[in-house]
Amino acid sequence: MPLINALVDLCNAVSIEQCISLGAHDLKDIHEDLEVRFSREGDIFLPFGAMDYEKVDAGELTFTSGNVVQTRKWIWRQSELGKTTVDSKDIFFSLLDLIQVKTLLYIRLWQI
Repeated sequence: MPLINALVDLCNAVSIEQCISLGAHDLKDIHEDLEVRFSREGDIFLPFGAMDYEKVDAGELTFTSGNVVQTRKWIWRQSELGKTTVDSKDIFFSLLDLIQVKTLLYIRLWQI
């Protein structure tokens, strides 16, 4: 895998090691409550590196903030919004299977 930054690399390593989905989202771009739901008419998505939003068809499983999709495609394709960088300060971690990785994540976070 390519190296991106310490936080993203950590999430990728834990995801691979534990066979789970682990995402990190910078909260500076998230302005409404977060929820996992099926997309609705009017939902939009900003792909990595893009400047223009895409329309999201209704019925796709998404992770959203209002009508702005943060992740899509069974919540693995992340948006430009919420992207973590070396300047990220307030981060939300989304974990599927938290029980098995809670201690490992805690230890590894203190290592970076």
